[in-house]
Amino acid sequence: MQNTLVISSAQDIVNSAAQQKTVNSQPSAENLGSAGALAANKAFAGMRKAIDQLAVEREVWENTKVLAANDHLYLLLQKCYRLYKCMEGASEEAKALRLALKDYFASKGYQYRPSSHTMNKIVRCVFSGHDEKVGKHRVSSYAIALRSALGKAISVEGLPKFLSEAGGVEALRAAAAGRASNATTPQQKALLGAQSVKVEVLGTFKHAVTAENFDIGKADQHVVLLGTWQHDGSITLRTVVEGKGAVAAALACYHSKLKTEEKKQIAAKEQALIQAATEDAVKTAANEAHLTQIMNG
Repeated sequence: MQNTLVISSAQDIVNSAAQQKTVNSQPSAENLGSAGALAANKAFAGMRKAIDQLAVEREVWENTKVLAANDHLYLLLQKCYRLYKCMEGASEEAKALRLALKDYFASKGYQYRPSSHTMNKIVRCVFSGHDEKVGKHRVSSYAIALRSALGKAISVEGLPKFLSEAGGVEALRAAAAGRASNATTPQQKALLGAQSVKVEVLGTFKHAVTAENFDIGKADQHVVLLGTWQHDGSITLRTVVEGKGAVAAALACYHSKLKTEEKKQIAAKEQALIQAATEDAVKTAANEAHLTQIMNG
């Protein structure tokens, strides 16, 4: 019987490397410098084992002619989703796994744009088949579905239900490709974002280059600080972008982010109300049972 992969946390992936006696590919110099040779090797071996096992499960799924059985597909996508979740956060294990995925991608000779989402990379590693054209379409569809779940803060356990209730992977892909005609336009989102961003301050950035190019007429105008995420969760700032198109796009993204956070808060409040109602019902039932016991002597 085909073994299946069980992933619960980032530490599980790193620990799984202990079952492998050798590591054929070496991690990058960046990985070696940040986590140490031993930790980097364990992270890379664990990542390779996790993705290779998922790829094997994908082949079994295909070869046993169960393509129509969405339940099998959803469980496999759930494991990809869980792997991504293990790489979130600022823990040492999560940092090591992010670097290990980068090394795994390089070991396979895959090319990707710097802007490529990590979810797309995971899905490509697992679902890239021999037919490159079909593989690209499939990778795109599955990644869109998983990122849709990510944007709605769907839990790992709730992913199969989410995919099923949404109408499947293709339905989510179609929804992403052709949004409703009454959706807020990018221009409207930019205006709403500009109104909201005024109340949020993360800090103040000042540099000799920006001081030299400062024009008093630019005061109170929005700009975009272009930076790069580092694996430790910090951001390296590269330059200042003042183009109207870039600023408008950034404000529109900010507005979308606020809407997503608002939905998460609403969902959390609803869950809290449900939990409170459940606890009240349990207490009421317990009190009634106790009262009945007293009355019956």
